[in-house]
Amino acid sequence: MDFTIQTDKRMPHNRPDIVVVNKSKRMCHIIDVAYSGDSRIALNEKEKLNKYQDLALEIKTYWRMHKVCITPVVIGALGSYTERWETFLDEIHVGLTTDIM
Repeated sequence: MDFTIQTDKRMPHNRPDIVVVNKSKRMCHIIDVAYSGDSRIALNEKEKLNKYQDLALEIKTYWRMHKVCITPVVIGALGSYTERWETFLDEIHVGLTTDIM
């Protein structure tokens, strides 16, 4: 995303990578993508979830959304991912699989 999400409060984290808004269902997905060293994947996921909590609350309030989801997409440098990876992908309805052929 090339712009800052405007809020009433000053926020240090108001520029997520992707914001998807479903106006008919009044849902919003805040998606932040990163790659990391394999040993830090879970930590980066947790940091991203915490980083956008305040922004999610602002969006829910001022955009009048029913639901706002924060979806971290963190992939390790060697292709590893956490156990929650598929859950996060299901949230944003991405039909990717992690099966190895």
